Amino acid sequence: MKKIMLMFAVVLFMGAQLLYAQTKDLTGTVTSSEDGTTVPGASIMVKGTTLGTVTDIDGNFNLRVPDDAEILVVSFVGMQTIEVPIANQTSFSIALQSDVFGLDEVVVTGVASGTATKKLGFSVAKVREDEIHQVPATNAANAMRGKVAGVRIVNPSGNPSSDASIRLRGSTNISGSQDPLIIVDGIITDGSLNDINMEDVASIEVVKGAAASALYGSLAGNGVIQILTKTGAGNAKPTVTIKQEYGFSQIARDYPVATHHGYALDANGDFVLVGGSRVLDTDMKFDNEYPELYDNLSNVFTSQPYYSTHVSLQQAADKYKYYLSFDNNVQGGAMENLEPVKRKNFRANFDIMPTDKFTAAVRVLYSINSGNSVVEQGQGDNFFYSVLMCEPFIDLTEKDENGDYVASPTGYEIQGSNWQNPLYVGGNSERTFTRNRFLGGANLSYDISPDLVAKASVSYDRSDYDALTYFPKGYETPISDITRNNGSMRITDSKSEALVYDVSLAYRKAFGDYNLSAVAKYMVEDRKYERNSAYGYNFAIGGVYDLDNTGVSGREMSSYQRQDKAENFFLSVDGDYLDKFIVGAMVRNDGSSLYGENERRHTYYRGSAAYRLSEDVTIPNVDELKLRVSYGVAGGRPSSFSAQYETYTVTSAGPKPQQLGNANLKSPDISELEFGLNATLFNKLSFEANYAMSNTKNDIISRPLQPIYGGFSDQWVNLGNIKSSALEFSLGGNVVDHKNFKWDFNFNWDKITQEISDLGGMPAFTRETSGTAINIFRVEEGLPYGTMYGNLMAKSLDDLIVNEAGMVVNDGGTHPLADYIVNEYGHIVRANTIGTADEQPLLITDENGTAVVDKMGDTNPDFNLGFSNTFTFFNSLTLYVLLDWQQGGDIYNYTKQLMYYNERHKDLETYCAGGKHVNYSNGSSALYNKSNPLDYYVEDGTFVKLRELSLAYNVSAKAFSNIGLDFFKGATFSVTGRNLITWTKYSGWDPEVAISTNPTNFKLDEFAYPNYRTFSGTVILKF
Repeated sequence: MKKIMLMFAVVLFMGAQLLYAQTKDLTGTVTSSEDGTTVPGASIMVKGTTLGTVTDIDGNFNLRVPDDAEILVVSFVGMQTIEVPIANQTSFSIALQSDVFGLDEVVVTGVASGTATKKLGFSVAKVREDEIHQVPATNAANAMRGKVAGVRIVNPSGNPSSDASIRLRGSTNISGSQDPLIIVDGIITDGSLNDINMEDVASIEVVKGAAASALYGSLAGNGVIQILTKTGAGNAKPTVTIKQEYGFSQIARDYPVATHHGYALDANGDFVLVGGSRVLDTDMKFDNEYPELYDNLSNVFTSQPYYSTHVSLQQAADKYKYYLSFDNNVQGGAMENLEPVKRKNFRANFDIMPTDKFTAAVRVLYSINSGNSVVEQGQGDNFFYSVLMCEPFIDLTEKDENGDYVASPTGYEIQGSNWQNPLYVGGNSERTFTRNRFLGGANLSYDISPDLVAKASVSYDRSDYDALTYFPKGYETPISDITRNNGSMRITDSKSEALVYDVSLAYRKAFGDYNLSAVAKYMVEDRKYERNSAYGYNFAIGGVYDLDNTGVSGREMSSYQRQDKAENFFLSVDGDYLDKFIVGAMVRNDGSSLYGENERRHTYYRGSAAYRLSEDVTIPNVDELKLRVSYGVAGGRPSSFSAQYETYTVTSAGPKPQQLGNANLKSPDISELEFGLNATLFNKLSFEANYAMSNTKNDIISRPLQPIYGGFSDQWVNLGNIKSSALEFSLGGNVVDHKNFKWDFNFNWDKITQEISDLGGMPAFTRETSGTAINIFRVEEGLPYGTMYGNLMAKSLDDLIVNEAGMVVNDGGTHPLADYIVNEYGHIVRANTIGTADEQPLLITDENGTAVVDKMGDTNPDFNLGFSNTFTFFNSLTLYVLLDWQQGGDIYNYTKQLMYYNERHKDLETYCAGGKHVNYSNGSSALYNKSNPLDYYVEDGTFVKLRELSLAYNVSAKAFSNIGLDFFKGATFSVTGRNLITWTKYSGWDPEVAISTNPTNFKLDEFAYPNYRTFSGTVILKF
């Protein structure tokens, strides 16, 4: 902290040396040259200084400037930046033209200082404020869907408290996270995008590959996403905005569950029971009616409310600007008898510009989240497993005499299974969490001279997480459970802190036709994490939430602490000639305590070049054409803090070796070569194309060890390589721009491939997927990352193996090849068994009759496409439509496989209706495959989604003024639908499904919380 205080003191001292200068006041209005409408929020800056303001809601501005100020720089997103001479004027009328390409739009991510896009030698995608607020997303991840090429966003769970998983271009590692670095207003975070309220967001910038993210070194091997929040608008008088959104959510599709069964019924239509158990019907067909037919899916998955209240206050004046907001968000999800997920956000952004040389900025967010942690994957009290496995003659809404849901509804003992009534579980147990997060940053800037700027900043990201799992005394379970029936509780609290501070010098100067800029920065990171957990069961008395109330013999406690530090510095130099020949270079050196003691520091770098060809060559209908190339190297850090150390498990017999440390563990090198072009066509359309090749060397992988290593089981080492390539196209702009009708669109397409190129001699292995009962994802040289391995069904007679005796070994070696045919479902069966209990599909085997394990699927899509359209009628009525298309990408439907075993899937009815015996598809069949992976359950994940649809009506300030309501500055009334329609052949709830350990690569469906659709109405008022 001493370093931070000294750094601030130096900058404040420089600010104290400022001299008073003579000033004058300027006023003006900014309008659009196309239709004459005013432009609120346009930036007005005095060229060569940080002095400026923005236009108010009516496009007006006031600005006090020094007497010697010469030029105003006027800019707005989507319009051309212009320079206006001041001379002796004090009043201005300024018209801006449309600039769909945004050549003069400034980005701040991936660059050492704010840079116009025309001077970039690499790709930085930007989602602008107008795109974000057409249909404000529930989180920043969803705001990028369909709007940025090369971005994979997967919601592995519909749980409102869960985070979306994001991958930028291809995967960069095998064992670690694929998540990009998240930055908020320059603050390097360790937290969740879910905490960011989208009403506060001004824009989102995306750096997709190492060529651009090299600036962030070992933090950014997976790319970078920066959220830029609002900084204040208006003039003289503050602007108040109130937004109220209310809606509801619901499951978007029905699930194919069986509504018939294969058990014997008596004359009354009731089950025939022998010893309390049902007996199979003599015809063994899955076609009998249930005694009762309850729609349990509709009873458990119900429409739940969604609402959000947002209030903001903002103002921008000559010497300061601020933005304050409060947001209260409640999402009920789609499940009955669960408390909603709640979030309250408080934001305060301040900018102070006391002189034309000194600026200070503060950004603060405080977020409070609470809700339920719903069990997903696995069986038992998993809500989704239970509701799908419950047969429909059982009523899950059955209640006892007290009006409470019962644990074992009538008929539970007849079905006999391990599922639990989700309505009882939700109402009688607790899995709750509370997370408080503080995200704050401050930065100071002082212009030492017109060419040299000194900056200092500090940021702090802290999250406090508390979780409770509680089962009361007397809690019922279908099978006796000593740890729950007498009550149990687990309390977990964790705290993470990230303190980052830096100082920098920026130099910028023009030498005739040449422009040069350079930035040097020094940064320090200090991160801490601690976790405490305590557990106990067997309550002495009920209703007391205290571990002292549990039995001493069953108590457990654990704790964990760590701290890691990093010290980084970089130098970046950029230059251009006549704004058309552009070059840049950067070098960064990182030191981190996470690496082995022999490899503490690592160097990263970048080089880029661009040529604005259209400055020299005139091409019909091409207003701008820029060619560029860049090469950069970023890195990564070990996912395990203890990777460099020996670890032990302490037992009653003494310490037991666990992991062997590695003092030579170092950063992987994630390199990327990117080629691209940007073009503006017909002065209406913007086009971007990128081709990028990425290569990760020395990936960090946990390698199993032989017993000769002193009993240690594994060691983290640098040995894995993974390659990927990305081809991206973006096209957008204005198609029609008439007075009463406008049509804007945005089209994005990408194709990404990735392959494991080297394992350093390590044998292929199946990647473990925590929390699921089945492992199918293969890690092997030459295979795409996301390859599925399992048993394969024989699809032709050529797939069968015949032994020397002429018998088919795939079926035990007792029947000749002539006995087998391909049945109506494309399965190989013995001809004389068709329609009988013995008809069983065959698998591909080796010569010994052992089922072959081979490639059965690939989760990587063939391509992704996003297409958004905005139609504006009479400058007041706006229709927004976003379509999202994924072509290909396999999914393993493990939910379906277990439903076959439990005779709950609709397919059993289909097979029996086609003349098949129930044994063909139930738990005893080859189709179930004893729960082993089978290509039968690999399904095509292709989908087209109507992702967003909104109709909004805008009322202008002039309209309110005409009826005497001058205090209103505008209003918007809208109706919105999200995730509305999905066109897909996937048989599960939703093709956007995965497991949480690696959602963008591991697409496995195992009773996950399904994604749902939402409908809402919104009113926005501005004062």
